[in-house]
Amino acid sequence: KELSFHQMMKTYQFELDHFFCLGAIAGLYQTSDNQKLSLLYYNRALAFAQKKKSSFMLLHAYNNLGVFYLRQSSFSNALVYFKKALAVPSIPKDRPTRLMQGIIEGNLASALAGLGQCKESLNHYEANLSTSLNEKEYYDYTQTVVLYTQALRCSGRSAEALSLLLKTEKVAQENQLKKPLVEIYREIFSTYLALGSFGLSKAYWDKYNKAFSQLTKEEQKDYTTALESLTSQQLALAEAEKGMAEKSAEFREQGAEIYKVV
Repeated sequence: KELSFHQMMKTYQFELDHFFCLGAIAGLYQTSDNQKLSLLYYNRALAFAQKKKSSFMLLHAYNNLGVFYLRQSSFSNALVYFKKALAVPSIPKDRPTRLMQGIIEGNLASALAGLGQCKESLNHYEANLSTSLNEKEYYDYTQTVVLYTQALRCSGRSAEALSLLLKTEKVAQENQLKKPLVEIYREIFSTYLALGSFGLSKAYWDKYNKAFSQLTKEEQKDYTTALESLTSQQLALAEAEKGMAEKSAEFREQGAEIYKVV
């Protein structure tokens, strides 16, 4: 209805309203799994931004298209648009723009990680982390830490990942960020598991489950995929615990034999 009103007026006196309305319709179509119409409206928003020669609109338009392709796992296409977004000239240096550029850095990093270029993604994640921390946007910070530490593990730097995750756990607790805390617990569990610290990984698996149970039903829906991806890790943990039990039994037997000899 709002878009129809803009078009009926024959003049886009509400330019930002019109631009964001195009983007909102595109987002709704994507949520409704109509990717063709979603892409159409994202491109219409880009065309409008180009027509108005607005750097602010272009920043958002390129990012929206990048996110569209990121959600489609079309990482190469996503990368193209995120790079275009960061290259937009004459950008104001106000707080909303700084935050947006930080988010785009993180999105670009995710596209690189999706292409298996973990090491290349790290600098961009770090730029996002720096922006969100400086601006005290702790929700964005904790969300980015999760992705950044995944890239660190992928790059063979699990110990660094663990150190940052443990610090971020305190940030999430201090700022009462329930949803991000669930993700932080999941990543600490995964990292301890990767490092072979099975007892500590089990402790954080329990923390994850407890924190998850305290979320609302709506919040829990967002973690369905996360829970599915954890199934293999849970099985790995069970196998690790089984191995530990067998080792303990073996050590006890060896100890008994030594005692007999003595």
